[in-house]
Amino acid sequence: IRQSQQYSQRYATFTIESYYKYISIYVLFLLAGLSLAIFCLTKNVKMKTNTKLILNLVTSGLLIVASLYVFDKGNYAAWDNSLNNNVLNIFLIILYLAAMVDGLLIIANSLLIKFKGKDNQLITGAIIIMFALLCLTFGIRVSYSDHTRLISGAAAKTPPNEIICFLMMGLYVACLLIWRPWISIVINTGVFLGFYFLISGWDSSTVASQYAMDYKGATYYVESFTEGDLINYITFLVSLSTICVMIYHQRRSAAIKDETLEYNANFDSLTGMHTTGYFVREVNEFTKTHTKEEINNKIVLFININDFKLFNDQRGFLAGNEFLKNVGRIIEEAFPNDIHCRQADDHYFVFADFDG
Repeated sequence: IRQSQQYSQRYATFTIESYYKYISIYVLFLLAGLSLAIFCLTKNVKMKTNTKLILNLVTSGLLIVASLYVFDKGNYAAWDNSLNNNVLNIFLIILYLAAMVDGLLIIANSLLIKFKGKDNQLITGAIIIMFALLCLTFGIRVSYSDHTRLISGAAAKTPPNEIICFLMMGLYVACLLIWRPWISIVINTGVFLGFYFLISGWDSSTVASQYAMDYKGATYYVESFTEGDLINYITFLVSLSTICVMIYHQRRSAAIKDETLEYNANFDSLTGMHTTGYFVREVNEFTKTHTKEEINNKIVLFININDFKLFNDQRGFLAGNEFLKNVGRIIEEAFPNDIHCRQADDHYFVFADFDG
């Protein structure tokens, strides 16, 4: 609403077409967010495969159509020809391409799940990165629009600076790509530099901090960075990069701890075989999900090494541990497709087919 009101002051007529022209990137961003939300939902919620495919095809299809439409209508699809600014137009091209590629990748991943039963992690990562690019370029366009301010004319107005939109998009992308902080830092740094040159580029021909221009009977200026703003801007980028690394290491440490606890709960530290707890859970799960006939064809083997204490006394504990490892390997080789574990000391369990 605010965007449409701002641009209505520049033109005598304000049609549906011109309205779409100045909110097209907002529509595109909304569709991109919706398509990614549906993509995440279908990956994490149990539902029919056909339902997942239809939902992703509809939302991503709309995103692709919208990106193609605004890209095809370049002269009035958020292109700011009045500013004659190639840097801004480059960012807009990235925005449209990122939206289009994001939609295509979501559809490709959905088709893989439908016909192959699993998704591609590389494609999933690419979807997130494309959405991150779209967020940053959207933030640039929204924030930059307030750097072209109307200072004279029939409806002179100086709206508040929206650079906070770009900064918040940078923060959001940093959190979105926290699993790969170096990607987040590289993308944010590149786009932050681009936005800086976009703003400060208007000062290349003059020392003044305001660059005046006339367009359709009104005068506008582009506000550039002051020295203080630039320092704050750089400080924000450095702080954001530091936070990315800190959060990544915190989450990585927590993940390693969880992984270690999970491993210790499921695997014996000496032999590498499964623990008794894992064995019991798997056997119980088998009895719940299989028929009585299949259950009756199973047998539980209890294996005990006779006089193992004597072996330890004669050979020592190191040799005894090697002996236990070797027995574990023999059991795993003998029952490769069955459930087995080391219970404790020299005791082992195997859940195997009775036949053979």
